[in-house]
Amino acid sequence: MSPRVVPLLLCTLVSLPYFRDVFAEDSGGEIFFECWYIEDGSPLSLGLAAGFSRTRSLLLLRDSSWSEGDSPGGKDSYKIEDEMIIFEADASDIPIPYAGSWRDSGCEEGGSRCEIGEVRSQDEISSPQFLASLSLSHLGIGMTLLLKSRKIPAGNGNVFSPKFQLFLTESGAVPLKVDFLIHTRTSEVRSRLGRQVILHCGQAGLGEEHFLVEWRIQHQGSGRRILTWEPGQESSETEGVSLERGGQGEFSLRLEAVSVRDEGSYICTIGAERGKLQQISHLLIEEPPTVRIFRGEKRKWICEASGFYPPSLDLSWSFTLKGEGEDGEGETPLASPVVLSGMFQERSGTFTLRGETGGGAGEGEEERVYVCSVQHVSLPETLALTASDGRLTDAKKDFSTIFYQGIFLIILLIIPVICILKRQ
Repeated sequence: MSPRVVPLLLCTLVSLPYFRDVFAEDSGGEIFFECWYIEDGSPLSLGLAAGFSRTRSLLLLRDSSWSEGDSPGGKDSYKIEDEMIIFEADASDIPIPYAGSWRDSGCEEGGSRCEIGEVRSQDEISSPQFLASLSLSHLGIGMTLLLKSRKIPAGNGNVFSPKFQLFLTESGAVPLKVDFLIHTRTSEVRSRLGRQVILHCGQAGLGEEHFLVEWRIQHQGSGRRILTWEPGQESSETEGVSLERGGQGEFSLRLEAVSVRDEGSYICTIGAERGKLQQISHLLIEEPPTVRIFRGEKRKWICEASGFYPPSLDLSWSFTLKGEGEDGEGETPLASPVVLSGMFQERSGTFTLRGETGGGAGEGEEERVYVCSVQHVSLPETLALTASDGRLTDAKKDFSTIFYQGIFLIILLIIPVICILKRQ
């Protein structure tokens, strides 16, 4: 295949493909994707496995109709190398979702992936077809396309490819057509406990054809089906789960009041007679800790972080001298070790962890202000709490508080009795 020059971007790392669209001279639009072609009879890795034989390639969607009202942009330059496999797919009949996002995203943003693999058929006579998996993880969008081969007549310099058993285009590309696609805009969702979550899934290209929709959850090596849909029938196998029909071709999953057990990878599968495609949405539960400080045995300070998820949490003690460190500077780690209790899990699935100072009241303690620092994935920054900020700061104070509260309650009970006796 002779090299040809089209708009070029030299910011690519081979391990991190980029997405760009280019101008088209006589078509409605074109989008280029730099991809890996997965071969040797292996299925698409979809980012879950490694070790397959792969070759650099380009996927060109031609005559794309923009589903977001966008149009192709500028005239950047690409260089197609001799060793690359070029896949040229006609997408004129199917709108490409998130076209503006594919167009505007560049390799400097990271998180981009494109993989193409041939779908093996038991019928050796059938024309080859391919799956293309595209994603922009930093935007949370993904798309899987079923690409079927287009017949190119012999002649006019068309070269026959023994590898794919078909004639290539005049420019040396594998001629394909987008058959149908499935997409998501929630490839990764982070949620707190008790919130409603909607995991998006949609399709384009099936039209009035009969097809089935299935949602499954996969977590820690086990999986189960949670919802199925077909025209006129919806079946939910999990409480608090329903289908969200946001628009034509959309079959999103609604989760009510999510809990820890709802965390996992949700697989949306849409299947028809022509094929079956999948998209994955990852739901991550992130619940911030509630932190308090109180006195323990031998007047040791105890810092407790409770109600947090996931279980990974860093807890440390430090101190400042009174009148210093108000600006966050001058904190000194404790010389004595921080003793961490064993982390335990609550019924809700959240976790609790305690850390106490290694020593009790000692020389110079009255001049110190103790600070407990907690770091967790759910916190935008380190949470620091001083000993004076703790809900419980001293056992004597706790007893006196309880005593006066008891006196107050007794008075409240006596007053109504006195009023009743006076009326009598």
